[in-house]
Amino acid sequence: MHRYNIRLLLCVNNPASTVFYGRYPFSCGVCRFSIRVFTIAVWFIVMTARKLSWHHLALLITMCAGCWRIIATYPALSHTYDEPFHLQCGLEFLERGTYSTEALHPPLGRLAAAALPYQRGVRISNDSSYSEQRLIYKDAIHLYDYRNEYSKNLSASRMGVLPFFVLALLSLYMLGAMFHSRTAGLLAAIIYSLLPLVTAHSGLATTDIPATACLLVALTSAVNAQRRRTLLSWCIAGAAAGLALSAKNTNLVFGILLVGIWLAFAVVRAVRSSPHNNIFRTLRASRQSIPSLNILAAMATTFIMLWLVYGFETGRIGNHKERMGKYEDTYSKIERSVSQPVVRSIMLHIASVPVPMPSYWVGLLTTFGTASQIRSPYFLGSSPARADERWMFFPLLYIAKHPLSFHILFAAAIVYFYRRTRQPVMLVLLVWFVVCMVFSSLSNTQLGLRHTLPFLFVPVIFIALMLARLFEEKHRIISASAGVLMCLLVAESISAHPAYLSWFNVIAEPYRIRITVDSDTDWQQDIRAAVETLKSGNYTPAYIEAFAPPASWGVDSTRITFSEFNPQSKPDVRHRYLALGYFSLMTNPAYIQYRTATPVAEVGRSVVLFRRVDEARQ
Repeated sequence: MHRYNIRLLLCVNNPASTVFYGRYPFSCGVCRFSIRVFTIAVWFIVMTARKLSWHHLALLITMCAGCWRIIATYPALSHTYDEPFHLQCGLEFLERGTYSTEALHPPLGRLAAAALPYQRGVRISNDSSYSEQRLIYKDAIHLYDYRNEYSKNLSASRMGVLPFFVLALLSLYMLGAMFHSRTAGLLAAIIYSLLPLVTAHSGLATTDIPATACLLVALTSAVNAQRRRTLLSWCIAGAAAGLALSAKNTNLVFGILLVGIWLAFAVVRAVRSSPHNNIFRTLRASRQSIPSLNILAAMATTFIMLWLVYGFETGRIGNHKERMGKYEDTYSKIERSVSQPVVRSIMLHIASVPVPMPSYWVGLLTTFGTASQIRSPYFLGSSPARADERWMFFPLLYIAKHPLSFHILFAAAIVYFYRRTRQPVMLVLLVWFVVCMVFSSLSNTQLGLRHTLPFLFVPVIFIALMLARLFEEKHRIISASAGVLMCLLVAESISAHPAYLSWFNVIAEPYRIRITVDSDTDWQQDIRAAVETLKSGNYTPAYIEAFAPPASWGVDSTRITFSEFNPQSKPDVRHRYLALGYFSLMTNPAYIQYRTATPVAEVGRSVVLFRRVDEARQ
């Protein structure tokens, strides 16, 4: 009977899909597929409702609702700037078993983004010079043209990242349950799924959500291993840590900071509670509480899992310096910076010896190269950002791009835990959150708030535990106030749909273009909608400052001209209209006169359409 019901749900032509398809005429298959998946999920909830507790049932509904909101953004947004590159790297790894295009990011998230397109038959270019091309946008963008089905290929790539969103919610549920109760875990999953920043990047085929989810799994596994203290639990924690390292290189930094803070708190707490007040004796006793075999097993499984993701690759680091792209001279700079001949000879010897995962070590060197360069193209009306204002980038965007109710609840949670109960684990997480925010603010890379996603769960855990305790204590006025704030959070999250990526809260919304215009506002997600607007509104001939579109868009180059970002680029005399993303408008000095001009129309929340200045005067 169950088999028959599933086959019926898969084969039925749901009329609701036709209604939804009417709104987005270029994504019929994706909309029908998503509605069928949602229908199957509802069927599964109904069939298993009697067997599940209400916590598990509510968690399942939260996951389905979150996935549905994410899938609904697929047809509304075109590909962002980074997505073709991740798809190209992932396809190379799946098709050829090599990772030579770019090693800046580990391959886990890219493999997830490329898995479904690869299953559909999408392949990288067969050009013999491909291995020497590195990342080239015009090559990567044509991957979406397979079978002339741009929307299906793009949605398939984004669908591969969606399981990481579910994994993040499940990890938060388990983490809240371990810290307090299943109610706290459920509240944490609900709050996390309502944050516009999380929903936005869960709907993109990038490495941000995979890195966040894997770090959450590693933290949950580590807490479980610390409680159980068994060899198996430590091995699982090590494997989860390996997955976190294989998702993004920044997880290594955040993980080291978390372990360091946790060890510092453990030492201070052990010394204070020790009757001898001897730090060395206390450290020896603390080390004996965790067998060395468990620690070694965790480290071994971390390395094995990381090596497994890289396909057990071996090679020489010195032979892979060219894979660092425009940062390929970083290794040479490191060599020159070492003054000791002995140390330099050791480095050269290591570079010439075959090692496991050469791509990983090259990626770390590349990350070092990118971190040493200042990348802050626009902030607070200045392009590039002023040196004395760069430190405010992440704190200000954190305030501007999260709901106001979320900030109020987090502040109330901090006060609540300070006055009522000072759990060491909560203090460790809070200090880690502050340290990570300070570290990010002092870094040279200010390209988007997405880089704070790995530690965004800390405020969520605080709020969830506070709400769970308030409901248990049954303070009517305080609980009612918290309930009102939760309702406001839901309302703010719904109002952001589907433009979660460029959403700002009600206070920062009037100033969002002055604050930032990079991946938090304009990541080229509205370019296809701009093309459709130009065609339907007869705004031609037009000029768009963006990368060349896929051939499947069917853009007539005689009517619509695409041009890459260039400070000296200017539209031709024959172009009557200009379609500019906010990034080009605010950072390209060629368009200063358009910053105060009145646009003809605004497409989405990131593209504005102007009539050429001299044409408008005529």
